[in-house]
Amino acid sequence: APKAKAKKEYTPFPPANHQMPSKIDKQLESGEYFLNEKQRKLKKAMEKREEAAAEAAKTPDTRAAAFVPPEEKNASARLGRGTQ
Repeated sequence: APKAKAKKEYTPFPPANHQMPSKIDKQLESGEYFLNEKQRKLKKAMEKREEAAAEAAKTPDTRAAAFVPPEEKNASARLGRGTQ
């Protein structure tokens, strides 16, 4: 005869770590929920400026790399003169 499975206890509620925190939960944790609208906008603008500054720091390097001329192996060959 087949073995009977042990019955698990039924719990109607999902585990606590089952749900992702809501937007309001995240705001409560960071303290942003209690800021007024002006402070919230100011904080968001500051974060945006910091991100833009980080991106701007990367940009000159990549742009400058495009303008570096390739090294020439033989300058006389470029001018059409053979080695004499």
